[in-house]
Amino acid sequence: MALTKQQQTVIDTLQKPDVSIVTSPAVAGSGKTHTLIELAKQMNVKKGLYLAYNNAIATEASTKFKGTNVTCSTIHALAWRATVKQYGLSVGYFKASSIKEKVSSTIKRRIVDSIEEFCLSNYTDPNKYLDTTELDSLSKDLVLEYLDKMANNEVQCTHSFYLKLYHIYLVTGEIAPPEVDLLMMDEAGDITALTVEIFKLINAPKKIAVGDLYQNIYSFNNTINGFKALEDVAVNVPLTNSFRVSSNIAHKIENFIALHLDPDFEFIGNVYDSYTINSSAYIARNNSGLLEKMFVLMNSNSCFHTGRSIDSILELPLILANLGNGKKITTPGYWHIEKLRSAWTKNKNLQTLYPTVGKYVRESLDEPEIVSAYRVVTKHGPKELNTLAKYARAAAKKPCDLMLTTAHSSKGLEFDEVMIAPDLNEAVTKALANIRKYTEDGVKNEKLLNKYEEELRLYYTAVSRTKYELHNAIYLD
Repeated sequence: MALTKQQQTVIDTLQKPDVSIVTSPAVAGSGKTHTLIELAKQMNVKKGLYLAYNNAIATEASTKFKGTNVTCSTIHALAWRATVKQYGLSVGYFKASSIKEKVSSTIKRRIVDSIEEFCLSNYTDPNKYLDTTELDSLSKDLVLEYLDKMANNEVQCTHSFYLKLYHIYLVTGEIAPPEVDLLMMDEAGDITALTVEIFKLINAPKKIAVGDLYQNIYSFNNTINGFKALEDVAVNVPLTNSFRVSSNIAHKIENFIALHLDPDFEFIGNVYDSYTINSSAYIARNNSGLLEKMFVLMNSNSCFHTGRSIDSILELPLILANLGNGKKITTPGYWHIEKLRSAWTKNKNLQTLYPTVGKYVRESLDEPEIVSAYRVVTKHGPKELNTLAKYARAAAKKPCDLMLTTAHSSKGLEFDEVMIAPDLNEAVTKALANIRKYTEDGVKNEKLLNKYEEELRLYYTAVSRTKYELHNAIYLD
């Protein structure tokens, strides 16, 4: 496939003698990987390195870059070889129960979160990072203590920890950075500050970072907009032409982003003379939105597949459905629900105020996932949920063109047709209302503003998965 003028401009810009780093924010379906492959070919690269977000993407890219002298890897793989393999570190999970000191579960959770945040930050000195936090002195001491224990193999280290160790050793010269002719990094719009720093530290005369500027949807995993982080050291060359999204849908997406996020945003779609629908997706904001659709499909005996296993999708609803059985919740990630369940069980006043433990949890945790899951539970109950699980497992074994997935899980996928679930439209409605609220009188609450703008970026991610048709995207009508 021939390069477009925009794609060739990306390549020509990086090859200029006075340009060492190029960033290329690209719309969905703009041929980023194709551009990088042609870049490697035109530069006649002797040793190139392509950094992918995960192993699956790196493996897939390896086949595409075949014959280009480009190695495809993740940053975790680079760090693993240089730290875990070199120093014999033990890698596993570090959670609240790993902390043996007699402190509250809340403090333990803060310590775990702080260690993770430090490891994924651009800091190399944990003391300087801790100075930016509101942790008490005891918690700070425990953060430092457990970082030392990970380094000394006294407790299992996390994947984020050995990445940070790699970062520190690159800065101090303990480890020599890789040396390549060309360094390429994908998903630059949604990466950690740590990844940006490692990208800077790898020795390469030419570097390029590509990705979708408006698919920054994982801030809860400490990700940042890498394009913004590199704007002072890079030349920016955008890719605005999509080979996937039809021109009429692209125009609507362009208007949505221009109205709410970036007035200069451009999204030029593809013109299709004819098409056939062979794949469809129903995209929801969260698992509960998917479950409601599954019940409809089950009742009509229709087939569907799910992006994740039905057991993981039903995990939270079943936990909420079984709150009153007296059993302790041991599922990782739901310790906060267990804390509330335990408090309600022991407190007669709470039982008077809230007739059921489920209602107490629902009122105490005003989180979209909890609220919607509780709604599903009160509507359907454990028996119906288990019946649905059985039906979905059987459906997964049959051929089907319909995929049910959340907006987060849809990232990187493409379909001939996409249907937007009601809960995704509702999330945008709430986000726009809150954006207006937190920008009143010209005063901005940046933290909250980013939270709600991320809902708009999530919507963009979902609607841009389609090629030909888009249904029930009310904010694009």
